[in-house]
Amino acid sequence: MLAATDKLDAAQLTRNDIVEPKGWVLIGFTLDPRSGLGAFKAYFHRLMELAKAKSVDEILSDSEVKAHVDRLKREMEDFRRSLAATSRQDGNVVVTDVRGRRNLPSGNRFLVYDLFPDANVSVRIADGHDGKYVSVQLGHSVLNRTCRTNIGALMSQHGGGGHEGAGTCQPSTEQAERVIGEIVATLKRNG
Repeated sequence: MLAATDKLDAAQLTRNDIVEPKGWVLIGFTLDPRSGLGAFKAYFHRLMELAKAKSVDEILSDSEVKAHVDRLKREMEDFRRSLAATSRQDGNVVVTDVRGRRNLPSGNRFLVYDLFPDANVSVRIADGHDGKYVSVQLGHSVLNRTCRTNIGALMSQHGGGGHEGAGTCQPSTEQAERVIGEIVATLKRNG
């Protein structure tokens, strides 16, 4: 379990881990709050209790875990289509813009790297709370590890933060297009 946790935490994933997750990696994807499965806190605590005494196969057989896994698998193709419809590649950058979209299917956030294997970094743009800001989320590709931009440093220039491989910022709705344009230009320039 610890090895799988470290693998997910460091995003040391293979294409197979992304498109056909199994075992602890699959459980980890159901734990990711960005998957869209909801009810993260209670589910996390339940999984921690199960992990104390059960094997990975027993955990995957648990009714609540099974429901999360089944939903993730059931919505995977819709999620793939949604990603394809809301994403575009600009040089080495894949930009996914889901502003204004509601009821998005649940899915594995790393799937974008399988759909756009030549991109080495992703920018995901979503509505912020009450329309006052836009959430801009960046991440190095886990399959094409050639991005040279320090994401945390770039995000700090725009009032956000993060670390070398991932980060976020939340520009106001009025400033969003300018900030997103500057971010994408920097990512393209740095490679």
